[in-house]
Amino acid sequence: MIPINKLKIVAIGDSITYGFPYSLDFSWVNLVAKKLQTEFFNKGINGDTTTGMLNRFKKDVLTLKPSHVIIMGGTNDAYNGTNIDLVINNIHNMVQLALENRIIPIIGLPIPCNDSSVKNLLEQYREEMHQHALQNNINFIDFHNVMVDQSRYIIEEFHCDGVHPSQLGYKTMANVAVKFFENYYFDKMIVKASNRDFQELIKVWEDSVRATHSFITEKEIQFYKPLILNEYFKYVNLFCYKDSDNKIIGFMGIADDKLEMLFIDPEHRSKGIGKKLLNFAIANQGVKKVDVNEENEQAVWFYLHMGFRVINRSELDASGKSHPILAMELMH
Repeated sequence: MIPINKLKIVAIGDSITYGFPYSLDFSWVNLVAKKLQTEFFNKGINGDTTTGMLNRFKKDVLTLKPSHVIIMGGTNDAYNGTNIDLVINNIHNMVQLALENRIIPIIGLPIPCNDSSVKNLLEQYREEMHQHALQNNINFIDFHNVMVDQSRYIIEEFHCDGVHPSQLGYKTMANVAVKFFENYYFDKMIVKASNRDFQELIKVWEDSVRATHSFITEKEIQFYKPLILNEYFKYVNLFCYKDSDNKIIGFMGIADDKLEMLFIDPEHRSKGIGKKLLNFAIANQGVKKVDVNEENEQAVWFYLHMGFRVINRSELDASGKSHPILAMELMH
């Protein structure tokens, strides 16, 4: 578990990361570091492209061994007319390098630009980066939407030259990043579960299993249900995710550094709840391990894209039933 003020973060990018036309002190990176009181390295270089960022990624990021890296670029690529596939491939390669070195990657969606010669291409980059992050379960910080007006141009007081942020613009970017990290670590919808929640939790479990575990028979559901309700719940630390009506729509159970269970109500799947619960478990409960049913392909994909890797496989589950289990461990 890494407390939020013990994070070690690198931001790699161009002049908008550096803090141009001011200085490092006025950059959004420095403002976030002061707010979170954490170690934050500014690796923005004026005029750099995503190709340049990739070329220096080992020197400027990997050698520092950070916990997280924020990757944001594309503006100078747009001015150069760089092919969108190359830009996205550069971003993808940096993300993969981070994951391979146990660093949590975060894609920064670049701010808008008022220069009509590059505005549309930059927006195409941004949308592709956004989709890439969503499809690959990569965290992202949306610096764009807070900076634009209804015409999709950068808000007047937020820029100094149509491309670079003003001091107010950098403060706005910093606020977005701070909010991201505070939500990432302290989602107020995640609360400790109690014995009073057990019946609601077991309903979420059953509904989730019926929706996602087609390989589990009705007989097996009825076998596992009382075990989980009367035994397993007692031996794990339970955290639940509640909606605005205080209804439990997801939960997880943790024992030591292992995630023993994570289930989401089927009506609320694909909304990022599982990701929030797992991020909370990793950041605040020190989770590093999880066992996953090999037949549950969606779950296996989810954990792989959240930075876990398979370290072992067994033919039987913990109850001796013929459901192969993959033992997985966090890479970063």
